[in-house]
Parts: sequence; C-alpha cells; structure tokens
Amino acid sequence: MELSVWHVMSVNNANIKALLFFFNLFNTHSGCKVRKKLVTLRSKRRKNALGRKILNVSASDERLKAVKKVILLNF
Repeated sequence: MELSVWHVMSVNNANIKALLFFFNLFNTHSGCKVRKKLVTLRSKRRKNALGRKILNVSASDERLKAVKKVILLNF
C-alpha cells in the first residue's frame, strides 16, 4: 500500500498538533506544576533505584564476607 504525499503530510501535521498541545500544556502555569511533579517523580525513582543498587551491592558484599569466613574456618 503506497501512501500519498497528502496522507504523509496530514499525519505529520497531526503529530505536530499533538506535540504543540503538550508543549503548550507544559508552558502554562498549571503545566509548570505538572512538569515539576514529573521531574520530582523521576528524581525519586532515580534515588530509589540507586538505593536498591547500593543495597544489592552491600548484600553481595555481606555474602562474600560470609563465604570468606566459611573458607577460612575450613582451613
């Protein structure tokens, strides 16, 4: 199925209109609040992910120490 030039242009125009809607939404006063919430949500997710990563590393360190102790006790 071939797409006509008009069809491609109309799809692009629809995409641009959708993008402009969100751009205008984020540049209004209420949009600033929405953007701020999204940014804080993203930073909270990053902090949580970093915390999980640190917890996983510390847990693996504890396991490694336990294995070393067992090895040292056996010799």
